[in-house]
Amino acid sequence: MSNLEGTIEKLLGPMVAGEGSMIGIGRYERSLLAHWVAKTMTILEYAGNARTNNIPKSVPETLYKSRTLLPEHTIYMGFRRDAYGVRGVHPAGFLVQSPTNLTVKPEHQNLFQEFQGKNNKIFSAALVIGHVYFYMVGTDIDNAFSFVYPYIPDYLLQLWPEETAKDILWPNTKPIEDKGGWDGMNSHLNQSIALDFHKIE
Repeated sequence: MSNLEGTIEKLLGPMVAGEGSMIGIGRYERSLLAHWVAKTMTILEYAGNARTNNIPKSVPETLYKSRTLLPEHTIYMGFRRDAYGVRGVHPAGFLVQSPTNLTVKPEHQNLFQEFQGKNNKIFSAALVIGHVYFYMVGTDIDNAFSFVYPYIPDYLLQLWPEETAKDILWPNTKPIEDKGGWDGMNSHLNQSIALDFHKIE
C-alpha cells in the first residue's frame, strides 16, 4: 500500500491540483491509477461504520493477495473543471451504493436470475479529488462484469480493463460539470449500468 501511494503521488498529484497543461497517461500509468482507485475506495468503504458493505470482500482480498484487479470490475476517470472555491463544490467526496436499475441482455436473463438471492453484490462507487473524478462499478458474480454507458468516451476515460496501449493526454474528456457536476454525473451513471458476462456456456 505504501509503495503504491508513493508511486502514484507524482502522477496523481498534478492532476488533482490541475497543474500544468496536458499530462501523458500510458498503459502503465492507467494500471497504477486503477489499482489506486480500487484500493482507496475499498479502504474508504470498509473504514466506515456501515453494518454492511456494498463493495464485496473479493476486491480487497484479490488486490492485496494477488496485487491485481478482478475482471468483474470496470474503472473510469473523468475531469472536473471547477474543483475549488465554487459554491456547493467540495474538494473531495466519496459515495458507494448498490444500484437497482440494471440492464441485462435478454440472453443473459436466465443466468442472471440464478445469482439473485445468493447474496451476490453489484456496486458502484464514485470518488472525486480536486480536478479528478473516478467511477468504479463491479460485481462478485462469476464471469460477469458491470459497465456504464453512454457517457464514454466523452466524459470518461476507461482505466480498467485496459482498452488501448496508446498514450492518452489528460484531460481529454469533457468536464463533468456539463452533466451536473459530481452529483449529476453519479446520478446519470447509476441509471446507465449494464450487466454482461464474459462467457456463456
